[in-house]
Amino acid sequence: HAWGHLLEGTKRWIFIRPETPPELLESVGLGGPRLPSANWFDRFHQAVVAWPGDYVAECVQRPGELVYVPAGWHHAVLNLSWTYAITENYA
Repeated sequence: HAWGHLLEGTKRWIFIRPETPPELLESVGLGGPRLPSANWFDRFHQAVVAWPGDYVAECVQRPGELVYVPAGWHHAVLNLSWTYAITENYA
């Protein structure tokens, strides 16, 4: 689990359900070495949002908003501007 409260700036989030088939995850670099978020979005974002089914959710976070990441969900965050946030990861 994790949460992030954005104080300043804008962030783009993508979430991938835990039930996503492993072959889809592997096709977009998940399960291997981690890429910086900007590189991952550049290389794989279009492929992920084109997947069939409802494996993916996206949002844009603005100042004052809190985003919750459930346990087991893959996610990536792209700062769209300079940002300042408070986050917490917990079990």
